[in-house]
Amino acid sequence: MFSSSLSVVAVNTQFPGLQCINEEPYIFVVHDFLSKEECNDLLFDQSTAEARAPSATSREQADLRTSTTVFPQTERVTKLRERIANLTKLSEKHFEPTKLTHYDRGQFFGEHTDANFANDKYCWTGRLAEATKSGSTSGRAQCFQQSQPCFWPSRFVTVFVYLNDVENGGRTIFGNLHRARDFYSYLASSGFGAIAKHTSKAIASPKTLAVVPKAGMAVIHFPTSTTQFHCLPDLNALHKGEEAISPKHIAQQFIWSVPIAPDDAGVQKEVRETWQTALRQAEGKNDVMELSKDGVGQGSQAQGPLTEDDGNCTLQ
Repeated sequence: MFSSSLSVVAVNTQFPGLQCINEEPYIFVVHDFLSKEECNDLLFDQSTAEARAPSATSREQADLRTSTTVFPQTERVTKLRERIANLTKLSEKHFEPTKLTHYDRGQFFGEHTDANFANDKYCWTGRLAEATKSGSTSGRAQCFQQSQPCFWPSRFVTVFVYLNDVENGGRTIFGNLHRARDFYSYLASSGFGAIAKHTSKAIASPKTLAVVPKAGMAVIHFPTSTTQFHCLPDLNALHKGEEAISPKHIAQQFIWSVPIAPDDAGVQKEVRETWQTALRQAEGKNDVMELSKDGVGQGSQAQGPLTEDDGNCTLQ
């Protein structure tokens, strides 16, 4: 059973081929999630698209993220989205538009979180920790008011699928595994005052996991805790896209912890704006991306080759 219970995991444990390659944070892979033919179809859509645009969603991201992105027509990714819904046990109502991302030689994505509102969440946990330390009952109560970031949902699951084999470079590197291991025990005990302190307990040499792109392989990880645990960003899940030497192509699906509709009055304004922004980007209107507020069974163990050296692993 999962030692982290359900505070950070949404995955169909009965999905064929599901393999757990890391715990805390949980990272899963599914080999042959897409067939060679399905990968080639998406590669064709990517190569022939006229609306390819920089993946960076703000000027601040321009030096961190140098790939390009295409949003395919929904009917072209219907089967993929249905399969991801089965894998994650979440309705497509939680899904952002599916993205196809291309990394040419020399392109990369620096270390980042997939969580939305990460900075807002960090500030909230800081205020909560201070109120807890000072014994301020009113301060704690203010932290849990409905308008506070603790009630904002976020991207909860990330699923991406490699569309081609990559001979050189381009690995996905999780470089902060076990950096803040107390995060999960804090969630389990609902010790929200202590959660804010987990960044100060980071270990000096976190474990690294590098995933080598293989066509058709899906990778599943969890940028935040669940809504029940306030969608707190998990620093252990920070990752980066290594500089590509050979071209790399991936399909990306970001999934929110709640159903998101752009015009739903019941959704917080900040979330609604972020969702509307994603839809506009999918329509090719990239000039509005400044609205975005980004930093959001039991699988078998990975079957070879998984090599480990000095606490660092490479999945090939």
